[in-house]
Amino acid sequence: MPTKTRTLIASIGLWVFPIALTTLLLHFVGSFSTPDALKITLRFWAAWSLCFPVVLWVSFRFPLESAHLLRNLAIHSSLWLFIVLSNQIVARRFGMPSPRHGAASPPFWAIPASHQNTPTTQGAPPLARAILDSMLFVIIITGCQTVRWARLAEDRKTRALKAEAQLAKSQLTALQLQLNPHFLFNALNGLNALINDNPKAAEDLLEHLSQLLRKSLALTDEHVISLRQEIEFLDHYLAVEETRFQDRLHFSSSIEPNLLDALVPTFILQPLIENAIKHGIESRRAGGEIHLKVSHQGESLYASVSDNGRGLENSNQGRKGIGLANTRQRLNQLYPGKHEFSLSERRNGGCVARIEIPLRFTSQPKEAPSTT
Repeated sequence: MPTKTRTLIASIGLWVFPIALTTLLLHFVGSFSTPDALKITLRFWAAWSLCFPVVLWVSFRFPLESAHLLRNLAIHSSLWLFIVLSNQIVARRFGMPSPRHGAASPPFWAIPASHQNTPTTQGAPPLARAILDSMLFVIIITGCQTVRWARLAEDRKTRALKAEAQLAKSQLTALQLQLNPHFLFNALNGLNALINDNPKAAEDLLEHLSQLLRKSLALTDEHVISLRQEIEFLDHYLAVEETRFQDRLHFSSSIEPNLLDALVPTFILQPLIENAIKHGIESRRAGGEIHLKVSHQGESLYASVSDNGRGLENSNQGRKGIGLANTRQRLNQLYPGKHEFSLSERRNGGCVARIEIPLRFTSQPKEAPSTT
């Protein structure tokens, strides 16, 4: 059903229901005939059909809140008094029908005003009509205030969520940008060591480094990217490191092809490999091996970086550094309570860093690949 149609039906129902209810009360309780009951009802609600939009506008335009409370309360009181007096004049101007002969006494608000003990009338009792008008006025004002407070609460909640999301985004950006100077510092140190000993290697390293920084700048504003893009960035990084270490660094990987479109945090693998190089094999004269594995199980993606270096016990500060601390914080920001990150000893020596995150793809919705 179209929205306009639903709105029209709701608007009609808003008036039909009280009119029907009032008519039934007058007929069965007040002992008025059906035509007379309907006549009284229509006169009563016709007056309120004019008052209703005015009360709505005043209620939302001058809400009963701490700001300008006395002024707005005075406006509401003035409107209430105007409505009560106006309806009194209307009720006295148009006579009310009498109840059926011999029927029970009508309700107090329909008893004649001038001669309440006689069946003729020139209007409803002033006090009774004033009470009814006041009750309706309070009901409308209360309903409008409730709606306004609910909207304000929802707006505050929305603003709080937006502020929280903006803060999280800013924190992620800061953490991500922190990686660039950290990595650049290490790369320049390696370049400095090669300039005199191996100019050709230094030139190759500089070329790879420029490509890496170009890629890094292009992805600075992205907090999650496809695994394919992450691997491309990692290839540039490994080219830089392999230029530094020559045949001392041996890298291998096993990645499920159907996961290349999976989403991962930007630059999430580079700190793990850098940690393995720095703390695992850099100080070993013979170098070492590093293996990257990316797989999935159910709705989780797993990535691990293992090395055959010195392990956790023999590493400086247990392999604590800016890269791993940064990784933990970014995972907490992106997947609060839905990720795992661990460092552990390998059975045959060395260390393995493991990450588990929710499996998501660049184009949603997309079914997770079948477990192999």
